[in-house]
Amino acid sequence: MNALLPILLDLSILILLGILYPFSLFSSSLRKNLRMPRNLTASQKKILRTLDRSRQRVLWFHASSVGEYEQGRILAQRWKEKNPDVFLVFSVFSLSGYSQRKADRLPDLFFSLPFDFSWTMGHLADVIRPEKVFYARYDVWPNMALALFRRNIPQYIFSAQISPRSLRLKKPFDFFYKNIYGKINHIFTVDTENMERFQRLSPSVSVAGDTRFDAIEARIRDNSIASRKELIQKIKSCAVSRKILVAGSSYLDSEKIIIQAWENPSIRDQFMAILFPHHINPAHLEKIKEMINEAGLSAELLSQMELNQYKGCRKNNIIIVDKMGLLTQGYSMADLAYVGGGFEGSVHTVIEPVFFGIPVITGPHIANSTEAVELAKMELIHPLSGTNPEDFITAMKVCLDKKKWINPRMREYFNSKKNAVKSILKYFQV
Repeated sequence: MNALLPILLDLSILILLGILYPFSLFSSSLRKNLRMPRNLTASQKKILRTLDRSRQRVLWFHASSVGEYEQGRILAQRWKEKNPDVFLVFSVFSLSGYSQRKADRLPDLFFSLPFDFSWTMGHLADVIRPEKVFYARYDVWPNMALALFRRNIPQYIFSAQISPRSLRLKKPFDFFYKNIYGKINHIFTVDTENMERFQRLSPSVSVAGDTRFDAIEARIRDNSIASRKELIQKIKSCAVSRKILVAGSSYLDSEKIIIQAWENPSIRDQFMAILFPHHINPAHLEKIKEMINEAGLSAELLSQMELNQYKGCRKNNIIIVDKMGLLTQGYSMADLAYVGGGFEGSVHTVIEPVFFGIPVITGPHIANSTEAVELAKMELIHPLSGTNPEDFITAMKVCLDKKKWINPRMREYFNSKKNAVKSILKYFQV
């Protein structure tokens, strides 16, 4: 089976790419993903080949995209703080992960992972020659895992999660995944439930927790630099005496609900809404502005407010943040938070508002997020069942009434989830 598997995988990828390339003619995002630079550059290969392996140990961290990258980054950062001699190699697969993190100064070497062909992964393993390989959360590529296994290179998954409905757990797919996960030396899961699921695929599994909590706390501390803090204070000053709803990673449907809620005079007199859209391309921003204008409300883009030196910003009912990298600190000024994705099929992370102890409203689809499900059961977040703006207004009032009760319990929840990095490092005696 092991001899035949790489051939079958290579054929599957060739067929998939043969299907995707024609479709990319009609999708700019797919086209960009297929055309992005993948693999190590010649200069990067030279660095690795001339590296003094007796002095520097190579650790390779792989992540799917930005969120998973941050989960791995905090583990790598803490490892390097304790062992400055380690050489950190980071790879990502997605275009967003590559474009948003390629300037990060922590990795000694950063690249975009090529497609999972057996010959490509074998060559990568031979050039990088890592002492250990770490996968963030779930992004294990079969040929990569097989190539590393054949070279006796230990590999690990951390912050591992698997849905109870995942095909990886169902026959006949579980036979294939047992073969792949069986090549992993150890899997660190986020909780007991995920450990029990992974134990159906691998003999070496333990609970370590989710490094996202450590990563988010570290990022919030880092984002407290003066320039960002000053910008957040300027935005907050536009609200005057009004409370602030921050809508993070919002999509068109949820933006429509919020705008409709703000048509209620009592809401717009008491609240300012600050939207952090998940997509900040011009077409999407224009749709938001059209809905706001049709509702007879006043709004302004953050970039325009900066040009106007924040003059007249107090008249706005809604502010649209058209810049990346501000959401984490944005939650720090909120009285209430809306977290997007809950109406689109999978809620985005609720951990950041939890850190600040802010009541959270979202849509009904939260099953993808372990912490969202836990927090909903504890009545610390409020998932809506539908898109009625009156229900949104009711949820706002309920959350504000419970805020003093919610705040300390959210902080307690967050603190109980920290220190996954410490647990993983202890396993390696770092």
